[in-house]
Amino acid sequence: MKKRIFPIVFLVSLFYVFTVGYAFAADLVVYSAGPKSLSKAVVKKFQEKTGLKLQLYPASTGKVLAKLEAEKYNPVADVVILASWAAGLGLKNQNILAPIKTQHRKFLRDEWVDDYLIATGASAMGIAYNTKLVKNPPKDWWDMASPQWQKQVNMPSPTKSGSCSDFVAAFIGHYGDKAWDFFAKLRDNGANIAGPNNQALTPVLTGARKTVFAAVDYITYKQLKKGENINIIYPASGTVVNPRPIVILKSSVHKENAQKFVDYYLSKEGQNLVVNTILIPARTDLKVLPLRVGMDKIKTIPVNWSWLGKNQQEVIRRFYKKIETGR
Repeated sequence: MKKRIFPIVFLVSLFYVFTVGYAFAADLVVYSAGPKSLSKAVVKKFQEKTGLKLQLYPASTGKVLAKLEAEKYNPVADVVILASWAAGLGLKNQNILAPIKTQHRKFLRDEWVDDYLIATGASAMGIAYNTKLVKNPPKDWWDMASPQWQKQVNMPSPTKSGSCSDFVAAFIGHYGDKAWDFFAKLRDNGANIAGPNNQALTPVLTGARKTVFAAVDYITYKQLKKGENINIIYPASGTVVNPRPIVILKSSVHKENAQKFVDYYLSKEGQNLVVNTILIPARTDLKVLPLRVGMDKIKTIPVNWSWLGKNQQEVIRRFYKKIETGR
């Protein structure tokens, strides 16, 4: 038995040395929520421009946050990009972020800049629908709990989607009990609440369902660009625009390189990569048409981001228990 233990321990140790060593051999370690194509493009261009070596971990916001939690006592990441502004504020509240700045500040939206996080871009939530099956799409969120849409609505799970998590928490924060009652009616009307954004959209693309409640707009626009029978409307009462924050961890040993990466992401070159992904850019001096509509065409509901940063996790836990699994 003893003879078997040594090789196993040795291999585990060797694996640890190589994986951890690889992380620290990089000039910068970046954890980034999707879209993966954007993360890879920004990293590739930045490496070509600077000659620095980056290690990228692309995943969902939930997986990125889980990895940060698992590495809490042995941090690896230098820079983190999330699809949820509230999640970024949550990291700020944990006191694990370093102050952040950018030389491109004057080109950015004021509401998307904080001393510890800056938005790289944003998406907006809407109602996506199959244009072959739906000739008169719903005009507002509240319409979707009506008998007309019984068993025809899909919704991403806010436990799997950072954008949907922000939307649900903001929607409930704004409308209170009215929102809770509506989500219960939506569930009882046969809405399917499960999976991340793409998983919620796929049955609508195939025609198995007609609409997606709280669809992420840039994902829908990408499918529309491919020629799919899909479109999206922004509800008349307003929606939530989700700024996607970039942060630098206080534990980073590569803060200078991290700051260079932030500045590149917010430069015109970096932001044009955001535009090409059909997201709303953080910069106000770039055009988004004809790829998508701009911020000036999207009516929003008031969002108390400070409240969300402190209360979002509890709201989503309650949503999961009461709405998503409380059938």
